[in-house]
Amino acid sequence: EFFTKAYDTYKEEGVPDKVKQTTWHLAICSYVTGEYAKSAKYFEDILRFNEEDGDINAQKQTLKRLADIYQKLGQYDKALSINKKLYDICATDGDTPAALNALNNIAYCQTRGGNPNEAIKIFKQLNSLDIFENATDDQIAGTYSNIGLCYQNMGNAKEAYEYLEKAAELRKNNNQTAEYSQITNILALLCLKKRDLHNADIWCKEALTAAESTGDAQLRGDAYQTYNQLLQASGDYDKALEVYQNYLSLRDSAQVQKMMSDREINEDLRKMEDAEKDFSEQMVDAEISELTNRQLQLLADTRQKENELLAKDLEIKQMEQDRMQQTLLLTQQQAEAARREKAISDLKAQQAEDALKLQEQRNKELEDQRKINELESQKQKQILELQNEQKDKRIYKLIFALFGVILVVFIIIFIIVRKKNRILNEQKEEIINKNADLMHKNEEISIQKENLQMANDEIMNINDELSQQKDIIEAKNKSITDSIVYAQRIQQAVSSMPDFLADYNIEHFMFYRPKEIVSGDFYWFFHEDDTVIAVAADCTGHGVPGAFMSMLGMSLFNKIVNERRIFAPAQILNDMRSEVKRALHQDSIHAKNKDGMDLSLVKINTETLVMEFAGANNNGYLVSHYPKDEEDLARQDMARHEFVNETPDGFDRLHILPADRMPIGIHICEEKSFTVKTAQLRHGDRIYLTSDGFIDQFGGTDGRKFLTSNFSKMLSDICQLPMSEQCDKVIETHENWIADQYPQLDDIIVLGLKID
Repeated sequence: EFFTKAYDTYKEEGVPDKVKQTTWHLAICSYVTGEYAKSAKYFEDILRFNEEDGDINAQKQTLKRLADIYQKLGQYDKALSINKKLYDICATDGDTPAALNALNNIAYCQTRGGNPNEAIKIFKQLNSLDIFENATDDQIAGTYSNIGLCYQNMGNAKEAYEYLEKAAELRKNNNQTAEYSQITNILALLCLKKRDLHNADIWCKEALTAAESTGDAQLRGDAYQTYNQLLQASGDYDKALEVYQNYLSLRDSAQVQKMMSDREINEDLRKMEDAEKDFSEQMVDAEISELTNRQLQLLADTRQKENELLAKDLEIKQMEQDRMQQTLLLTQQQAEAARREKAISDLKAQQAEDALKLQEQRNKELEDQRKINELESQKQKQILELQNEQKDKRIYKLIFALFGVILVVFIIIFIIVRKKNRILNEQKEEIINKNADLMHKNEEISIQKENLQMANDEIMNINDELSQQKDIIEAKNKSITDSIVYAQRIQQAVSSMPDFLADYNIEHFMFYRPKEIVSGDFYWFFHEDDTVIAVAADCTGHGVPGAFMSMLGMSLFNKIVNERRIFAPAQILNDMRSEVKRALHQDSIHAKNKDGMDLSLVKINTETLVMEFAGANNNGYLVSHYPKDEEDLARQDMARHEFVNETPDGFDRLHILPADRMPIGIHICEEKSFTVKTAQLRHGDRIYLTSDGFIDQFGGTDGRKFLTSNFSKMLSDICQLPMSEQCDKVIETHENWIADQYPQLDDIIVLGLKID
C-alpha cells in the first residue's frame, strides 16, 4: 500500500525516475507476498523502461525475473516466449553463461508444458551451437544433468543413466564434490529402482564419501536415506535401522541450522501460510520496515549534508585565508616593483653624475695637457699629439663599454618588471575567479539548508506514521494472542486428566511444556474396571497446526477406545493409523500430505499387573525392581542405553521398550501391524512415556542434542525419588541443558507412572 501510494504520487507529479524505482519496489513486494500476476505486470512495465533506456543488462535481469514468475504461475507458454527473447539478447551480447541458462530454461518450459521430447532436442542441439564451444565443464555437466532428468521423468532409465553418468564424471574431474554427491545419489536410486543392487551400492558409497567431505548436513542426509533404502532392499534391516537413525539426526541438524540462522523469517512464512491475520500483520511489518529504512536514509542524508556544509565552510575559510595571503603577496610584489623602479632611477642618476665627473676630469686633463704642451718644446708636440690620440681612443672605448653595461642592465630590469607584472595579472585574475566561486558556493549552501529543512519535516511526518502503524500492530497482536489463548483453554478442556490414577494406587507426574501457547504434543488417559491406558503423543508441527492435529488425535482415541471398545494396544494403533490416513486423505505413499503423529501407549491391568506397550517411533521406558538375590537376572541381556542401579533392598534396572519404526500416518510399511511388548510388573515399578521434544533439544556446552542415552541416564538417576521430586528434577535438567542460550525447539511431554 505504501509503494502504491508513492507510485501514484510520483506518476501524478511526473517524476519518471521515481516512478521506475517505485515500480521496481512494487514488483518485488508483489513477488515476495506471492502475488505473481501483479508482480508480472509491474516487471512488464520495468522491461519497457529498460528497453526505452537501452540498458541491455537491466533487460536481461528483468527478463530472468519474468520467466521465473510465469513458471511459478504455470504459464509455461509465456515463460517460453520470455526465455527465447532472453536467449536472443544474451547471444547477441556475447553473454555465454546467461545464454546457456536461457536455453536450459527453454527446455525446462518445454518439459513442463508437456513436450519433453522437444526439451531433449534443445539440450542435444547445444552441442552443435557455437555458443557451446565456449562453455565450461560446469555448464556442460549441468546440461547433461538436465537431459538425464528429462529422460528420468519420461521413464527412460537407460538414457537417464547414460547422461547422468557423463555429468558425474565431469563433476568429479572438476572437484565439484557437492554436485557429484547429488548426481551419484540419483544414479544410486536409478540402479535401486532396476534392482541392480551391486551398482547401487557402488554409487551409494560414492555419494556418501562425497557428501561427508562437504560436511553439508542436507547432502549427507540424502545419501544416508538412499543407503537406508538399499540396505532394506538387501534385507540388512539392522544396519538399515542404524543408517536411518543417522539420517534422522542429520535431517534434524540441517533443519536446526537453518532455523537458528533464519528463525524469524521462517516463523513469518509459516504464519503467512497458517492465518490470514498473520499475513496482514507481516504486510504492516514490511511497511514499517520500509518507513524505518526511509527514515534512516533521510537521517543519513541529513548527516551527510551537514558534513558537506561543514566541509564547505572550512573550504570557504581556507579560500579566504588564501585570498588574504594572495593580497599580501600582491602588495609585497608591488612594493618590490616600486623599490626596483626607484633603484633603476637612482642608478640612472648615478650614471649621469659619473658621466659628468668623467667629463670634468677629462676637461681638466686636457687643460693640464694644454699647459704642458705650451711649456714643452715643439719637439714634443708630435709625441703629445700621438698620446692624445691614444687617450681619445681609450676614452671612446670606455664610453662604449659603459653604455653597453647600462643597456644590458636596463634590458634585464625591463624583463624582470614585465615578468612580475604578468604574474601579478595572473594572480589578480585567480583572486577574481575564486571570489566568484565563493559566491556560487554560498548560493549552494543556502539551497542545501532549505533542502535540509525539508528533509527534517519529512522525518517528522514519517515518525508520526510509524507511531500509527505501531498502534495498529499492537492491536492486531493482542487480537491474535487472545484467540490462541482461548484455543489453549479449549485444548486443555478436551484433554483427559489423570486424577483417577490415585484410585488405582498409581502415582504419576507429568512435565508438559508447549513450545508456543498451544501444543502439538498431547496426553490421553482411559480407565475402566481393572484397565488403565495412558498415551503420550507427538503430532506433526507445533503451535496452531500441531494443536489441530492433537485435537484430531484425542478425538480418534475416544472413538476407537470409548466407542468401538478396542483395548488391545496394537489394534488401537492400527486403527489409529487408518483413521488418520482417512482424515488427512493420505491415499498413497506418494501423497504430498505426510502429516501424522508419533506416540507411545501403555495398558496396565491393575489386578494382574500385566503391562502391554505399543509405540509408533517413540520408545517407552520401564524401571523394574529386583530383590538382592536376583542380581544376575537384573543384569541379564542388557541393551544399549539400559542401566542397573543398586538400591538398599535390591536393584533397579531401566529397560527400553522399543517402538515400531513407523508413524501413525502414511508410511512405506503401512501394511505392517504394530507390535506389543508385554511385561509382568511388580509393586514399585515405574513406567515413563515421552515425545521426542526433550531428547532432540539442543543445548549443553557444545550445542548438541540431549539424545536417548542422556535421557535414559537421567531416568535411572531419579527413579528412586518421589514422583513430585522426579518431575522437579526433569524440569531442572531441561532448564540447565538449554541454559537460556538455546530456544525450545519442539513441544515437550514426559509422563511418569509408579505402581504402588
